[in-house]
Amino acid sequence: MGRRDARLSPPEDRALVSLGTADLDAFLPWGGLPSDGLHEVCGNGAFGWAAALAGRALAERQGDMFFLGPPSLFGLYPPGLQRFGITPDRVLIGEAKAEKERLWALEEALRSGCFAAVLAVADSRDLTVSRRLHLAAEAGESMALLLCRTGGASAALTRWDVAPIAGDGKPRWRVSLQRCRGGRPAEFIAGWEHDALCLYPTALLGD
Repeated sequence: MGRRDARLSPPEDRALVSLGTADLDAFLPWGGLPSDGLHEVCGNGAFGWAAALAGRALAERQGDMFFLGPPSLFGLYPPGLQRFGITPDRVLIGEAKAEKERLWALEEALRSGCFAAVLAVADSRDLTVSRRLHLAAEAGESMALLLCRTGGASAALTRWDVAPIAGDGKPRWRVSLQRCRGGRPAEFIAGWEHDALCLYPTALLGD
């Protein structure tokens, strides 16, 4: 796949996590995914894509993983998570039914600096909430991955809309990078390589 340069502004001085290949990193103006900020993920493939991003963070950084969500989230399948490099010894699970409690716990977890990545579910959020979460992620140098509905104003560095693609059993997604601070939208198809614990592009969509 040809590499498309998304660097439309000077990169910010912040810690980065590679998505796994230079072709994918080139979609981002930083040359990788900032590991100290808020990233929103939506769509039917949101959980798988967020797990892949979290797996990349765990592969490159010290610290553990924190899952936070309503009780319905936790039909988690440990062998499936391990395929993304998320092993049981590096995972802490928190449960909060009420979204107000969940957002408070998420902010505290991010500020703690204990986690390489925090993945949480938010049914709704606004600009003020997203700004608080982003600042908490910066303060704790944690990657915040928020599963949410698409649309709405946000302080997130990136917003991804993801749909799963059925195939040979290996995770594969149609990905739309809808928001990218300092960059531009992009669409591509990507898969996950279990052995190498990395994402790889299979097709570039659009221009």
